[in-house]
Amino acid sequence: MAQKDTRRNARDPRSDGSAERLARIADAKHLFMDATINMGWQLAVTIIVPVYIGVRLDDRFHSSPKWTLVTLFLATLMSCTVVWKAVQGATITHSINKKGEKPSAK
Repeated sequence: MAQKDTRRNARDPRSDGSAERLARIADAKHLFMDATINMGWQLAVTIIVPVYIGVRLDDRFHSSPKWTLVTLFLATLMSCTVVWKAVQGATITHSINKKGEKPSAK
């Protein structure tokens, strides 16, 4: 019995050799990492700061867990806004890069 060749017949896209294509791939990876790190810090701050404030308000007014829950809800809304803006920014950047234009520095 002949063993089936499970490898694809298609060429490996990384072995294309096109310097322009490799530069676009490197740019895309760089943009993705920047967006991921930026969104991660924004999410951490938008969740930790309000919850910390809620805990402090509960300690001050002896109303545990009322203010913590209120600020947690607000933090959730703010986090959704951060994710929404990150997705919108990535979509705009992707559409600009698809047209072949250089994205402007913000």
